[in-house]
Amino acid sequence: MKTIFNYITILSLLFAFVGCTEEEVMTFDGERGVNFVVYDAGYDKYTDDYENLVSEHNFITDYSTSKAMELDPYQIAIGVQLEGTYSEQPIRIKVKAEAVEGYEMAEVELPEEIIIEPGEYQANFVVACKQPLTYNKEYKTKLVFDYANSDVVAGTKERQAYIITAVDKAIWEDMYLESLEDWNQKISPYLGTAGEVKIRFIYAALARHIYWGSQNYSYVMVNESFYWAYGVNRPSWGFSATEMNLLRSELELYNTEHATPLAELDGTLVTFPDE
Repeated sequence: MKTIFNYITILSLLFAFVGCTEEEVMTFDGERGVNFVVYDAGYDKYTDDYENLVSEHNFITDYSTSKAMELDPYQIAIGVQLEGTYSEQPIRIKVKAEAVEGYEMAEVELPEEIIIEPGEYQANFVVACKQPLTYNKEYKTKLVFDYANSDVVAGTKERQAYIITAVDKAIWEDMYLESLEDWNQKISPYLGTAGEVKIRFIYAALARHIYWGSQNYSYVMVNESFYWAYGVNRPSWGFSATEMNLLRSELELYNTEHATPLAELDGTLVTFPDE
């Protein structure tokens, strides 16, 4: 009899333990949390990768696309994801920008709010990052959730910030050079003394006259004169007379259309050698 009693007691304890465990798993009593996630707009894909909640962009690559000295903002797609139960009502989320210690803030435009639709747990939004004010200077901005104006609370700690880095810096290795000084040693006899404004003007001017292929930074660097210029495979090619005339005419057009001639930051006028 004692053995049967012990057996019944053990079974009762087991059922009580299982019932408690199931209740703990199925019940969600807390508020809904929110996290940043990586979003691929091309594939409409969300990836929970907290080590890569960053976006870095060098605006030097945009002059060949914009074909102008004033660049459009860079568009960054970012994802958000809920923790907790689904909602039968829309969930409002607001994001705000904060400074990163040691850096000036990149200027960004944020949406008024982000909406996660009923029955959904993910959404994405676009941040417009503006062209940096200073060349060769790295700017950073941290995006965080504005919980006071959102229908959510913080999710996991490492997914609560998204860092945006913006810079407008020449990539010398793409020109098969090492620095501004290297330019002035190798290329100045053909293109004149280099300057930050002049380099960017060349990218934009060349891109405006590509009539085949993709009009972007990579195409200009590989298929236009920088690839062949002075020491790369065919050192005698360089910039052709046609391209030099193109650069001169584009500069003349720019100076005609603007109140002041194109100049470097120190006031030195941008010029190209005469024929």
